[in-house]
Amino acid sequence: MLSMIFAIMSLQALLTFASPIPQTWRPGDIGKARPRHFQHPLPNTENIGKHPVVVLTHPDEHGFVKVATVSHAHPFNPPTKPSSSYGIATDPHKGDSKVNVAGPETIHVSKLSPLPVPDKLDHHHLHALKAEIHKNCPGALSRRAEPHGLKPDPCDRKAVQVAALRAQALHEAEHGKIAKKRSSGHKSNRHPSSHASGSGHHK
Repeated sequence: MLSMIFAIMSLQALLTFASPIPQTWRPGDIGKARPRHFQHPLPNTENIGKHPVVVLTHPDEHGFVKVATVSHAHPFNPPTKPSSSYGIATDPHKGDSKVNVAGPETIHVSKLSPLPVPDKLDHHHLHALKAEIHKNCPGALSRRAEPHGLKPDPCDRKAVQVAALRAQALHEAEHGKIAKKRSSGHKSNRHPSSHASGSGHHK
């Protein structure tokens, strides 16, 4: 009987240690994310790999957090600062990366991946980063996320430009359809006359 109880307790302990511990994200944590998982992703980001991000806020009731992206080349050239100025290690091969200090991205915590070796900003560097973002985009960290990603952050230059590009693409597509209809209409109008003139010529 005792051996059976011991076996059950051992199995429970084994299952406890084998079960993955869910990641809890806090402000200052550094993780990785794919750009396509941002709430307002850029077009053609499906094949872009994971890039470092700094978590800036606690998860909201929907599980979304604001993050600052870290990269050597940011789309649309937003205001940036060297990552080393916030205590982020410099890549020995690529050199110092840059932190986007303008419009933060919004992403669900389920789409964040931890670093192989956990890392985070200390309180001083996190405060400095958030202060710089607030200076460039007041209120960006306090605005609530849109769970369905329908409203781009008006202070996020990238999201605004993406929305403008999409609107332009829709306009051009619609304009192309109208032009195509007009072109096909002209062709259909020309057929009877050309056919008639052709018939007269054969006669």
